[in-house]
Order: sequence, then structure tokens, then C-alpha cells
Amino acid sequence: RMAELSKLLQRFRPEEEHTDTRAISWTDNAPPTNAEPTTMKAASPPLTAEDASPEDNASPVRLDRTKAMQHLGIDAPTYALIFHSALDEADHRLQLGREALRLQDMPALRRHAHTMKSSSGSIGAARLQSWAKQLEQAALDGDPEAAQRLLDQLESEATALREQGLPD
Repeated sequence: RMAELSKLLQRFRPEEEHTDTRAISWTDNAPPTNAEPTTMKAASPPLTAEDASPEDNASPVRLDRTKAMQHLGIDAPTYALIFHSALDEADHRLQLGREALRLQDMPALRRHAHTMKSSSGSIGAARLQSWAKQLEQAALDGDPEAAQRLLDQLESEATALREQGLPD
């Protein structure tokens, strides 16, 4: 629930960065913080896998922060917290995914890929989301070679996103 998440993140933001959560520009998918959580519509990822072309490794890192912020109904400081949290989660899921692949535990690999797909879509990282979707499918298909290649691509993209940082 984005409204509740925003309130929670506001509590942990350094005092000089606190903002009035009611001033956040909310979209149709995320009501203001004083709305009842049950009135929130189900959120879909702001970017789709079709927005990225994972085979094009030479293209710049794809991150649509503005679209993600509008979709989530959050401000820039809150987005920054979610962005860094999503990258930390991606690193963790990549580790777990590699271990699942080593053990040939394709259901576990699929779950980790699914989590990466959702979190990368939330932050507007289309290429990361697309590769996670493909990894989820490779795990479902029981294709360890494709899974290994996709894990490598996911790791490379997550590293590039971290190094790129947030756009202005």
C-alpha cells in the first residue's frame, strides 16, 4: 500500500528532509495518504518488458524515474529510498538466484526472478524488469543455460543502475 509505505518512509527520513506527505502529487493509482487503503487500485508496473530490449547491451541504462514516481504517487526523496532498496533487494535476489540455479531449484529461481521483476518495474527499470521476466520464464522452462546468461545480465544491469545513480 503506497500510502502506508510513504508514511513509513517519512518517519525514517532525516529531519531536514521531511516533507508533508499530503503535498505529494498522487496519481489515480495511489490516493493521498489520508485515503482509506481499501480504496487503492491494484498497481501494475509502470514500465513493461516490451519497453526494454535486453539484447541491446550497448544501449544506455533504462530508468524512467519520473514515470515510476507518478505511478507510485511519491516524491523524489521517497523514490530515492525505494530505488536504493530495490537495488539492494536485486543484489540479494541475484545471490539467492545463483544459489538456486546451482542447486537446480528452478521453483526457487522463478520466485526470486518474479520478485526482481516486480521491484524493478516499480522503480521504472525496464531492462532489469524485462530480463527478470525472461529469467522467470527460463526457470519455468527448466533452462539452466538461459538462466545463467540472464542472471549475468541482471547483475550487470543492477550494477550499472547503481553506478549511474539517480538522474536529476
